[in-house]
Amino acid sequence: MHMLKHLRFVSVFMVVVLFGLAPAGVRAEAPGCENARKQVTLVAGKVRQIMARKSGRAARMASVFRNYANTRGMANFALGHYARMIPTRDRREYYRLANKMLVHLFTTKMGAYNNRSYKIWNCKPKGRGYAIGGAIVESNGSMVIDVHWLMMPSGRRLLVEDIAVAHIWLRQEQRNQFRRVLSRSKGNFKALLAHMRKQVSGSK
Repeated sequence: MHMLKHLRFVSVFMVVVLFGLAPAGVRAEAPGCENARKQVTLVAGKVRQIMARKSGRAARMASVFRNYANTRGMANFALGHYARMIPTRDRREYYRLANKMLVHLFTTKMGAYNNRSYKIWNCKPKGRGYAIGGAIVESNGSMVIDVHWLMMPSGRRLLVEDIAVAHIWLRQEQRNQFRRVLSRSKGNFKALLAHMRKQVSGSK
């Protein structure tokens, strides 16, 4: 009888191992997730320091985006198929305005970050990179707002490819906005730049 119970236990254990039925907390994360977690923790820490300040947020956040995010890739994504239509003479201005708008959008969505920290929930492979799930939490551990990150390799580094605040991805929100402007103007890139200049001037 004892032997029969032992055999049943072994059988159940083998099913768990072979078919991946182990509890979520027991599963090992994908290779590379450790580095992705470290990079997100680093960037989230810098964001926390910036949001705790009462002034100078925009310039400091722009510096974080320049150093730790694929800003050009994010700006290209926002244009979609229109990216091929950027006039050469307007490229520099477009990227500058797109980055400034993205930083403002992120900073606005994050709101006050003082005395709060970022907690990572999980890491999952996403294409060539990693999706990091987590949230901003109070000192007592209660969740304030969820913030997810998409990290992609760039050379030997991992860069921020997109950020979702309260389930709204920054790149997609910017793409929706740009698409409306370009659709109304029948693809007129000057109309988009005029819209972007107005948005940037109003975000100061």
